[in-house]
Amino acid sequence: MINNIQHIVFIFVLTFFAISCKKPLDINVEIEKIVAAKTLKHSEREYKKCRMIASENAEMHVDSIISQWVAKEIVDTIKIPSKPLKPNTPEHILGTLEPFEN
Repeated sequence: MINNIQHIVFIFVLTFFAISCKKPLDINVEIEKIVAAKTLKHSEREYKKCRMIASENAEMHVDSIISQWVAKEIVDTIKIPSKPLKPNTPEHILGTLEPFEN
């Protein structure tokens, strides 16, 4: 009977030491993992935001270039008439009329 109790106590002590022999938890490593995950998430958000802003700016720039190109094409199709020629002086009338006096 005493031999059985000694065996049980021995097994209990051995089990206790086996359970307590776990590697201690390194808090710094866990904190670094959490910070790395949050940093990655933040950088992905910022990258998406930056790409969206760049896309909007590029869209506006392309729209303005197309608008200028279309406006230039429209202006080129309108033909502005040239200035008319000055008529000749009527020499057959000169000298026949009396000048106005005030």
